[in-house]
Order: sequence, then C-alpha cells, then structure tokens
Amino acid sequence: MTFPYQADPVRGAAWAELFARKMPALPFRVWPDVGDPREVRYLAAWQPPGDLATRFPNLEVLFSTGAGTDHFDFSAIPEALPVVRMVESGIIDGMVDYVTLAVLSIHRDWLAYGDQQRAADWRPHRVYPASTRRVGGWAVRVIGAEPALTPKYFHSRLNKERTSLPLRNTIADGLRISVPGQNPYPIIEKYVDEIVLVDDEHIIAGMRSLAKDAKLIAEPAAAIGIGALLAGAIKLKPDEKVCVVLSDGNWDLCDLAEVWSGAD
Repeated sequence: MTFPYQADPVRGAAWAELFARKMPALPFRVWPDVGDPREVRYLAAWQPPGDLATRFPNLEVLFSTGAGTDHFDFSAIPEALPVVRMVESGIIDGMVDYVTLAVLSIHRDWLAYGDQQRAADWRPHRVYPASTRRVGGWAVRVIGAEPALTPKYFHSRLNKERTSLPLRNTIADGLRISVPGQNPYPIIEKYVDEIVLVDDEHIIAGMRSLAKDAKLIAEPAAAIGIGALLAGAIKLKPDEKVCVVLSDGNWDLCDLAEVWSGAD
C-alpha cells in the first residue's frame, strides 16, 4: 500500500517529512515516483491524471491538496471513487488571507492607485467608510424558508410591511411566530432574495433525510431548508451549487424518535 503526492514538490517534501514522523509504516511517495501502481491506495493531488482508473486500478481515495475540489475535472474521475476535500487550519487561514486581501484591495482602490503610481499620476480617490460597503459573490442567491402554516415573512414581503397573521401550530416550533421581529425584518428584506413556504410533511422529510443520510440531529426549524429542496420549492438551475445552513438540534428526544421511526 502506497500514498503518492502529486502537487508542488516543495510542499510534497514537507508532507513526506510529516508522514515519516507520524505514519512511518505507510510508504509515502512524491510524484512522479509512485512505485508499483497496483500498490497505490490513496492519492493526494492538485490535478489528478486523467487515467486514474487504468493507472491506479486499486485506488480507494482521492484527496484534494487545495482548499476545495472545484478545480477537479470530475468527468475524468471514476464515479465510485471517494473524493475528499481536506479541512486544515492552515488552508482555512490562507483562504481568509486571500479573501481579506481581495476585499481590502477593492475597498481602498489599490488597483487604481497601482495604475496611477506606474503612470506617475498622483490623483486622490474618495475614501468610503467600510460600513457602506457590501461584499458578495457572483450570482449568489439567498433564499429564506418558513413553514407554510406561519407565512409571516412571506406575507410581509407581499404587503411591503410587517404583517401579523393568526398563530397556527407547526412542527417547526422555532419558527412559530405571528409577526416578523422588528430587528430581523429589515435585514431579511435587504439581504434575502426570495422566501419559500414549506409544508410540515416536507420539514419532517428533511429531518429524516438528515438523520438517515448525514447522521445529523436537526430540529424542524433547522431542517426546513432541506425540506424546501425535497419539496421542489426552490427552483434550481442545472449544475447550480446549493448550501443549506443548519442550526440547532433543540427538540424533545421522544418527538425526534417518533419522526425518525418513519425514516426508511
């Protein structure tokens, strides 16, 4: 069994030193020295070779050496091969540095000042307070979900003002209020692009899916986003990536057991 590393050779040398110290029994190799391809069980790569299935017939896991896997060509990776995105504090800190640098470069007009410096043009630019700036991503939608039995934010958006509705029972008791909160309402109106309604049955389906597939305990109010996806309430574009925020597992264990008992 061997573990080759295919990326920057300088970093590969550092990996080899760590493996020799932490896992001396595991043969660790730096590309192109892979040894016997039939012995390769694990591969860490920035850009894996396109012939993985034939080159390493016994490969069990592919590790990405980057901060994600977006740079992988998944059409060239065997469908059954597990792909692991590593989470490590150094990678996270590095990405925070990159994002901070990019945001500050735009906020303080570093690119414009750099062009002017090269042209010996010493014109000042207006300085804007950071509180007036917004940071966003390309084509990112923020979608809120609430129980269909308590659609206070949904109706408030339609009426363009905080709207009070009769209080009805919903399994998502954490979202069971009759009127939007005074503080969160303007924030939601400013940053949330769309609000969808989810029936209790689909909220329960979301809880069951999390329990079965992700081994996560989530209260109904936390699982509502998964329920919205399962119900088809959110219209997705082809290949659109989705992130669902999960929070809280604060629910009675007896109630959880009753919900889970219906999971296949």
